[in-house]
Amino acid sequence: MIEVQSKTGGSVVALIEVEPSQISAYGCADVQEIDGEGYVRINKLVEKPSVDEAPSNLAVIGRYVLHPAVFDVLERTGPGRAGKSS
Repeated sequence: MIEVQSKTGGSVVALIEVEPSQISAYGCADVQEIDGEGYVRINKLVEKPSVDEAPSNLAVIGRYVLHPAVFDVLERTGPGRAGKSS
């Protein structure tokens, strides 16, 4: 993951294929293939979609290598759902 982050300069999120019937238990990635590479570009993430609304069977598994700019954004981000902050 660190090698991909160094190569692309962006943030990297680990994904795993799951059975379509299980995708509603995970964040799910809508992805685009990158020719000749061993990784994909994430277009959007959908949190715990229904099976019918899931853009793929690729689940976020909680491993990230984040670009440093993400932390500046997080500092300015207010509380999330139900008023809870991360």
